[in-house]
Amino acid sequence: GNDRLKAEGKGHHVKADLKQAGEKVKGAFRKH
Repeated sequence: GNDRLKAEGKGHHVKADLKQAGEKVKGAFRKH
């Protein structure tokens, strides 16, 4: 039970990090 919650929390973190990285990449492309 608890381990699954931890794994799901990690998954959400990874998704949020990927989204942030994607925004940064988009911003970098816009500058050029």
